[in-house]
Amino acid sequence: MVVSVIDVHALSNFTGYVKDEDNNPLSGASIVITDSYFNIIGYTSTNSAGYYSLSVTLSGNSPYILSQDVNTMIPI
Repeated sequence: MVVSVIDVHALSNFTGYVKDEDNNPLSGASIVITDSYFNIIGYTSTNSAGYYSLSVTLSGNSPYILSQDVNTMIPI
């Protein structure tokens, strides 16, 4: 699992690719953004090219955590 702590507010767009160590795209990887209490704010999964796009509205002073996990699938 890869985790990033981010400090953002208002509407935020997150996009990117998830790839393995050989630069191959990983399909179906879970992308989750949570607050500091681990409440899920938004989630998605990567497509066949390993691409994800996630738009969420963030508020308050909490740091947010953006994580990706190729071992856990979240149904959408």
